[in-house]
Amino acid sequence: MDEINKIVDIGNISKYNSGALINLRLNELWQDAHKHKRKGKYSDWNGDLDAVWCELAGDVKEDSEKDKDFMKINLILAAYSPIINWDIKIDFKVRASNDLRKKGFQYFYLIKKEVFLRRLQNIQGKGTAYDDDDDSWE
Repeated sequence: MDEINKIVDIGNISKYNSGALINLRLNELWQDAHKHKRKGKYSDWNGDLDAVWCELAGDVKEDSEKDKDFMKINLILAAYSPIINWDIKIDFKVRASNDLRKKGFQYFYLIKKEVFLRRLQNIQGKGTAYDDDDDSWE
């Protein structure tokens, strides 16, 4: 019986360690995303958000609503391609107004993508908020 308990404990430790490592990776990705967003590095920010998706997507069923919602956001972003890294010190002065409009759309949909991922992370129990059906603040 002791051998069985050891095996069960090892399985629990493995799940705990795996969950902790996922949270550490997510934390680092969110830090990078925040840094790139603030610097106007939209392409890097988008890459960070895609990496967050890769961490969370393992618990998302293919062709589920969440999967489709994420793909919709990416398709909309693709319509405003290429997503570029803006130089916030220069670009507002020298870019054409059409580029600035594109930058605005990219920012809006990157924010939408980030909020979607943060909510998904919380729903999965890997985030900063516990999702409780009894919460009525929404």
